[in-house]
Amino acid sequence: MSYEGEILWKNQLSGYMNHDLWADDINNDGVDEIFAANADGSVYCLNNKGHLLWQFKQNDAPMYSVTVVQKDNKAYVVCGGYDNSFYYVSNEGGIG
Repeated sequence: MSYEGEILWKNQLSGYMNHDLWADDINNDGVDEIFAANADGSVYCLNNKGHLLWQFKQNDAPMYSVTVVQKDNKAYVVCGGYDNSFYYVSNEGGIG
Protein backbone atom coordinates (compact mmCIF):
# COMPACT_ATOMS: atom_id res chain seq x y z
CA MET A 1 0.00 0.00 0.00
CA SER A 2 1.10 3.53 -0.63
CA TYR A 3 1.36 6.11 2.15
CA GLU A 4 -1.97 7.43 0.88
CA GLY A 5 -3.65 4.02 1.38
CA GLU A 6 -3.73 3.02 -2.31
CA ILE A 7 -3.26 -0.69 -3.06
CA LEU A 8 -0.15 -0.93 -5.24
CA TRP A 9 -0.17 -4.70 -5.82
CA LYS A 10 -1.56 -7.99 -4.51
CA ASN A 11 -0.09 -11.49 -4.23
CA GLN A 12 -2.12 -14.41 -2.88
CA LEU A 13 0.99 -16.51 -2.05
CA SER A 14 -0.37 -19.85 -0.78
CA GLY A 15 -3.82 -18.61 0.16
CA TYR A 16 -3.09 -19.42 3.83
CA MET A 17 -2.55 -16.85 6.56
CA ASN A 18 0.72 -14.96 6.92
CA HIS A 19 1.94 -15.03 10.52
CA ASP A 20 4.74 -12.49 10.18
CA LEU A 21 6.03 -9.94 7.67
CA TRP A 22 9.42 -8.28 7.34
CA ALA A 23 11.04 -5.92 4.82
CA ASP A 24 14.79 -5.51 4.35
CA ASP A 25 17.32 -5.10 1.55
CA ILE A 26 19.13 -8.45 1.39
CA ASN A 27 20.84 -8.06 -1.98
CA ASN A 28 22.27 -4.54 -1.46
CA ASP A 29 20.39 -2.98 -4.40
CA GLY A 30 18.92 -0.19 -2.26
CA VAL A 31 15.38 -1.62 -2.45
CA ASP A 32 13.77 -3.70 0.30
CA GLU A 33 12.59 -7.24 -0.34
CA ILE A 34 9.43 -8.42 1.47
CA PHE A 35 9.29 -11.61 3.53
CA ALA A 36 6.20 -13.49 4.67
CA ALA A 37 6.20 -16.36 7.19
CA ASN A 38 3.20 -18.37 6.03
CA ALA A 39 0.94 -21.00 7.58
CA ASP A 40 1.73 -23.38 4.69
CA GLY A 41 5.25 -23.84 6.16
CA SER A 42 6.98 -21.47 3.75
CA VAL A 43 8.82 -18.21 3.90
CA TYR A 44 8.18 -16.22 0.74
CA CYS A 45 10.52 -13.54 -0.59
CA LEU A 46 8.93 -10.94 -2.86
CA ASN A 47 10.37 -7.95 -4.65
CA ASN A 48 8.91 -4.48 -4.14
CA LYS A 49 6.47 -5.08 -7.03
CA GLY A 50 5.01 -8.21 -5.38
CA HIS A 51 6.71 -10.76 -7.64
CA LEU A 52 7.97 -13.98 -6.02
CA LEU A 53 11.77 -14.13 -5.89
CA TRP A 54 12.05 -17.37 -3.92
CA GLN A 55 10.27 -19.67 -1.48
CA PHE A 56 11.86 -21.60 1.41
CA LYS A 57 10.04 -24.59 2.90
CA GLN A 58 11.67 -27.11 5.23
CA ASN A 59 8.50 -29.05 6.11
CA ASP A 60 4.73 -28.57 6.47
CA ALA A 61 4.85 -27.03 9.97
CA PRO A 62 3.57 -23.44 9.75
CA MET A 63 6.22 -20.71 9.81
CA TYR A 64 5.41 -18.05 12.38
CA SER A 65 8.35 -15.64 12.36
CA VAL A 66 10.82 -14.08 9.94
CA THR A 67 13.54 -11.43 10.20
CA VAL A 68 16.87 -10.50 8.59
CA VAL A 69 20.25 -10.43 10.29
CA GLN A 70 23.65 -9.32 8.98
CA LYS A 71 26.87 -11.24 9.60
CA ASP A 72 30.22 -10.49 7.93
CA ASN A 73 28.48 -8.07 5.53
CA LYS A 74 26.12 -10.81 4.37
CA ALA A 75 22.34 -10.90 4.92
CA TYR A 76 20.56 -13.98 6.24
CA VAL A 77 16.84 -14.53 6.55
CA VAL A 78 16.11 -16.11 9.94
CA CYS A 79 12.78 -17.85 10.33
CA GLY A 80 11.07 -20.16 12.79
CA GLY A 81 8.03 -22.36 12.78
CA TYR A 82 5.82 -24.65 14.78
CA ASP A 83 8.42 -27.41 14.39
CA ASN A 84 10.34 -25.57 17.17
CA SER A 85 13.32 -24.93 14.88
CA PHE A 86 15.07 -21.84 13.56
CA TYR A 87 16.47 -21.68 10.04
CA TYR A 88 19.16 -19.43 8.60
CA VAL A 89 18.37 -18.95 4.92
CA SER A 90 20.72 -17.35 2.40
CA ASN A 91 19.67 -14.26 0.51
CA GLU A 92 18.95 -16.59 -2.44
CA GLY A 93 16.57 -18.88 -0.54
CA GLY A 94 18.84 -21.82 0.37
CA ILE A 95 19.94 -23.02 3.77
CA GLY A 96 22.61 -20.56 4.94
